[in-house]
Amino acid sequence: MRGTFLLAACAGLASADLPVREVTIFKDGHAMVLRQGLMPVNAQGDVEIEELPRPILGTFWAYSATSGVKMSSVKVGKVDEINEIDPQNLHHLIRLAVGTDVTLVLHDGGIARGTLKRVSGAMAMLSGESAVAINLADVRRAEFHDESILNRKDEQTFTKDVMTIDLSWEGHAPANEAEVGLMYIERGLRWIPSYRVTLTSDDRAIIELSATLVNELMDLDNVKANLVIGVPSFMFEHTLDPMSLQEQVAQLGQYFDRASSMTGAALSNALMSQTARMSDSRGYRDNNSMGQQGSNVEVGSTDQAEDLYIFNVSNVTLKRGERLFVPLAVAEVPYESVYTLTLPIAPPSDMWQNFGTDQQREIARMLDRPTARHVLRLTNASEHPFTTAPALIIRDGQPLAQGMLRYTARTARVDLEVTSAVDIRVESSEREAQREHDGLRWNGNTYARVELTGSANLTNYKTKAVKIEVRKFVLGKATEANANGTIEGINFFTGMDWDQPSFAWWRWYGWPWWWSRLNSASRIDWTVELEPGESVNLECAWQYFWN
Repeated sequence: MRGTFLLAACAGLASADLPVREVTIFKDGHAMVLRQGLMPVNAQGDVEIEELPRPILGTFWAYSATSGVKMSSVKVGKVDEINEIDPQNLHHLIRLAVGTDVTLVLHDGGIARGTLKRVSGAMAMLSGESAVAINLADVRRAEFHDESILNRKDEQTFTKDVMTIDLSWEGHAPANEAEVGLMYIERGLRWIPSYRVTLTSDDRAIIELSATLVNELMDLDNVKANLVIGVPSFMFEHTLDPMSLQEQVAQLGQYFDRASSMTGAALSNALMSQTARMSDSRGYRDNNSMGQQGSNVEVGSTDQAEDLYIFNVSNVTLKRGERLFVPLAVAEVPYESVYTLTLPIAPPSDMWQNFGTDQQREIARMLDRPTARHVLRLTNASEHPFTTAPALIIRDGQPLAQGMLRYTARTARVDLEVTSAVDIRVESSEREAQREHDGLRWNGNTYARVELTGSANLTNYKTKAVKIEVRKFVLGKATEANANGTIEGINFFTGMDWDQPSFAWWRWYGWPWWWSRLNSASRIDWTVELEPGESVNLECAWQYFWN
């Protein structure tokens, strides 16, 4: 009779996955995974797990959670398994009909009948009134005289990775199930913090912390997630543990790319050890005040683990590839509105001949018209540190700016930049006041003493009084500063703010060996308050030696 068949998927033996109970998630994309649950026991009294983790070197641990049963060892390897599969196409079904009577209808209308003796490669051999060989590519339809052919299965060998947990049953017969667990650290699950800073008055702000979970590791079903502030040091983070049976670390998405300055290094706290505790007491209110977070996810209390700070989030269900946004906490903190200005620093005039025309033009651009910056000086009045994260600043329901809130210890202060203060006009200049060519003899050489003066004129065009903190770095020894300016000698290499754009020229020149031996560096700070329309002229003087 004429037969038909359905193309079915491979029907391998189903194996239970070891449930994920808890994950501790770090901002850099690593997660400590705790998996534990009841698993079937094989005939040898052991537990087999097919879903192998990819832990980093030295972080894999296995254990037995069954009373009276010890974990003796763990072995991983590749195992061949024979599974039954449905026929994949017409040619496959014909191969399963060897030894039965068939009728093959060809594309050209011809018909071949007989007993299917064998199938070799792309050729089917039939015997009937005569022996005939049919090219399977010429077969359009097959009719099977034995209807059971349609239900036949084929066998296929699969190679799979298997972890075997060898259990010692301490003299008694193995049970059908045993509770076992795995703990390891793997990369692929991270949380990205973000802040919303709402200015409620001229000196108070509400700070809300939220977390975005990025899951490229595994499906999570109703697990406890611990979100960690602080980035521990994983010395072997780029080396897979041999128990993974993998040679390369899994390729992850852009949110796990260390080359991304925003989601990678910039969001990893500069401090690797952070020593305070997150708390929902004092400055923090109950998270329920932040609105409904979802039907299941619950943000609980916070814990301290050595130098790390942990938010506990329960009932997290998140499939691999999904993202989850969770509000974590809210605090009210004091702040001060401050304007800051760092005056540019010019290279010594003797250096200009070493710069090309384009470099001289770039230096002139860097030094032209410095700009004051409006910052919010936040005091961390809560019981936890602020973590490094983007911060959206809101006032009267409108966004003012977005900046980067840096790590801030409890009770410490941090500046969150708002915008450029264009209503505070700044004009600055430097000039050489005097040069004494025989200013210093040292090591058989003569060095000139160069004396310089600098000035900065600030005018407040705002409609309200402002407080401005002005800072100037100088190459050499500062000798004078008016308007109650303070002078401090600093380390030339560690005390200078080399991240300032106006300092970029420093890298364009090979400084002479004697420079740091004869010259220091200085920092001058002023704090001035200007009424609307008021101006102030800040002046300073310094000197250095040059050969």
